[in-house]
Order: sequence, then C-alpha cells, then structure tokens
Amino acid sequence: GVNSDNDYYADEIESAEEKSRFILNVKNKKYKVITNLTGNHNIVNIVMGIACAVEAGVPIEKCIEAVEDVVVSKMRFEKIEKDGIIYK
Repeated sequence: GVNSDNDYYADEIESAEEKSRFILNVKNKKYKVITNLTGNHNIVNIVMGIACAVEAGVPIEKCIEAVEDVVVSKMRFEKIEKDGIIYK
C-alpha cells in the first residue's frame, strides 16, 4: 500500500497522463519504479503484487522489470473525446 508502517509501500508518487513513477520501499530498501499504469489504485495493486511475488521467491528486480514493461489494453484505457469532453 502507501502506509509506511508496511514492509512494502509506495511513496514519492508522481502520476502523469500516461505513466506513474514512485519509490517502492521494501523492508528499508528503496527501488525506483516507472509504469504505464496510472492511478493510485493501480500503484497499490502493483505494490501488493510485488510483495506477493517477492515473498514467494521472485527476485524484486524481475518484478520491477515486469511492471515497467506492462502494455495497457487500448479498450481498457482508451480515451474518447466527444463534444469537447474527454472520457477516460
């Protein structure tokens, strides 16, 4: 999550229109993460997914690499403009 009481949490979160950046804190170590997913809910999901994978034995570097290479679905994240209004 985003609570510093957790063993795994995100801080220094920066979200732009097409990317998010944050620092992943893992048991007092820090890792820079960049992803194509946006929104705090996705960052929380990323942190929890990485936590599960690392605790199951997957190297954290592999997890971060996978998150950085995520390709977003056009239909899921498609932006539609109609009458000057952008729908996301």
